[in-house]
Amino acid sequence: MKHYGKIKTNKKVTLGICALSLISFFMPMSANAALFDVPLPSNTFITLNGFDWAWGASCAENFATGCDTLSFAFQTGEGWSIAQASDMTNAPTALDFLFPGANVPFNGADPVTGATFGFLNSAYTGDGACATAYFTLGDGDIDCGWSNGGGQNIGTEGWFNQNGETRPFAEVLFVRGISEVPVPAAFWLFGTALIGFVGMSRRRKVS
Repeated sequence: MKHYGKIKTNKKVTLGICALSLISFFMPMSANAALFDVPLPSNTFITLNGFDWAWGASCAENFATGCDTLSFAFQTGEGWSIAQASDMTNAPTALDFLFPGANVPFNGADPVTGATFGFLNSAYTGDGACATAYFTLGDGDIDCGWSNGGGQNIGTEGWFNQNGETRPFAEVLFVRGISEVPVPAAFWLFGTALIGFVGMSRRRKVS
């Protein structure tokens, strides 16, 4: 009986160690997660020239008060990456991010993430798509700096990596090829089941 008692005690100790290990493993990941680590809602980005584009951050580097720290490991898994100089031929302008029903209401804030548009000028005239909460820690203003966006550029030469612009306060554009959009696992399961069903139906007809 004592032998079994020792086994039970050891199991409890082992489970406790495993639990602590899991907690210590996931805590750093949670601390560095973006404000919203979920797939981007359709009204937070645009599709143009065969690519998806997201206005992901108001700073390429957290160098001053108000800048959000970039954090997009989750979105990398969704196919997103920082737009490079080679992507800029197809890049949108800030105006392309204005459309009715975009996540940030005109002169307001996204009701889900709190994202806003700041550093405004007269070209800002309607609802806009700003995805900063999905690509940063949200430790700054969670805003898209309108006047530094592509085509506005009061203080920059373009988006980060556009026209040689590499300053830390440049607006950061994220891009995703449409073919890179992950297909939900449920779709593959449904397809497999459908193929199996068709196969069974054919066998029945033959027999």
